[in-house]
Amino acid sequence: MPLKDYTEEKDKIEKQDLKHAIERLFRRKSIIISDKIKKFITDFYADSDEGKVFTYAEQLVNLAHREQVELVIDIDDVEEYDNELAESIILNTRRYVQIFSEAITELLPLYKQRDITAKDSLDVYIEHRLLLRQQHSNQSNRDPRNIYPPELTQRFEIYFKHKTREKALSVVR
Repeated sequence: MPLKDYTEEKDKIEKQDLKHAIERLFRRKSIIISDKIKKFITDFYADSDEGKVFTYAEQLVNLAHREQVELVIDIDDVEEYDNELAESIILNTRRYVQIFSEAITELLPLYKQRDITAKDSLDVYIEHRLLLRQQHSNQSNRDPRNIYPPELTQRFEIYFKHKTREKALSVVR
């Protein structure tokens, strides 16, 4: 093998190794952020006359039972819990809406205290499709949540309430 080809091959391998290392680092950081968000949602509380009020954990129960469809995360609460996380949310809100949605989707089964009786047309459709799939194949081992994209099965919206100390600005096109 000529020296030039060897050098090009070595550079290509080094770039691939660097790419894989960056991907691993990004996955690891995403897991850490997701864990931090889950901890915030489950552990954050406000003091009241009745004692501790777990603001977001109580709302997770309502989301799990479909009694609530939106979850408003107050940036002041996040800042009180973790200032760095609050700044990250402000700087990249779209990404954090997605991360919060994924974290809440993972947490919701833990907060479900009873079966949901009120079914809408999407529930009926998905249940029917799963029954058909089980009848026609032996893929019953596969998790039904992996069959449909989360955008179709997610029954809640995430909103961030901006800091109260900052002035609201209008968005102009």
